[in-house]
Amino acid sequence: MRRITVPLWVIGAVLTGWLGPAAPANAESVQTTPLRTLTSGLCVGELAITAHSGSEPGVMGVSMPSVSSSIGVAPFSGACSFELILRWRNLDTGATGEERSDEVVGWIGCDVFDCRAWNISTGRGRVAVEVASNLPHSAGHAEIFVP
Repeated sequence: MRRITVPLWVIGAVLTGWLGPAAPANAESVQTTPLRTLTSGLCVGELAITAHSGSEPGVMGVSMPSVSSSIGVAPFSGACSFELILRWRNLDTGATGEERSDEVVGWIGCDVFDCRAWNISTGRGRVAVEVASNLPHSAGHAEIFVP
């Protein structure tokens, strides 16, 4: 029987990521601070979205779970809805944009963790993200580098 020996430094290098496959250096994912917003009903919606490096250069991916209620019980509080406004600004190029969608608090119609997702062409660079509402709110914020 032949014995195979591996130097200890090779094992250490593989475990610390010096050798072998590793995650891309510029893969990034951030979550915004929570958006808290009044709604058309008797509840307060709360939502934090996740922004991540997209699958293509200059693209930011955004995913959003269902909106939860921090005050009130949505089914018993009337139609607790609002318009979600996702604004972004590329801090390096000055490019801006926004996405809008109508949201209902406590809507459980999505059968996956993320109820809504966008791929947004922001261009490469540092991108500031703001999550807001058409009703009185406290906005959510984050910053991400898009390779």
